[in-house]
Amino acid sequence: MENEILERLSVFYLKKEYNLMVKEHLGHVEIVKRIDRAMDILTRDQSYVISLVKNKPLTFQVTSSNDSYTVIDKERLCTCPDTTVLCKHRIVVKLILNSIRSMKDSGLTIKKGL
Repeated sequence: MENEILERLSVFYLKKEYNLMVKEHLGHVEIVKRIDRAMDILTRDQSYVISLVKNKPLTFQVTSSNDSYTVIDKERLCTCPDTTVLCKHRIVVKLILNSIRSMKDSGLTIKKGL
């Protein structure tokens, strides 16, 4: 199931959610840098693998060549040592989920084969 969700996400909606998130945090340079890094992880950095581990609660595994961290969306929790509320792993998951939500709002789906 590795990166399976990412393969079905529309680039248009991912960029849209990225731009909305940057605009929302425009005055916070460090958060914008994290958002940029998260987008880089999703679109360019092939050393990362994002997997949906569990549906309830919605749990993702963000794995790189160095380490692997678990992100539980409902609890706003990441197992990485970064103590900031919006670590890059949580932002990656937030971008994915916001893109899915935006696609659904437009009547699109990310189901296999569609």
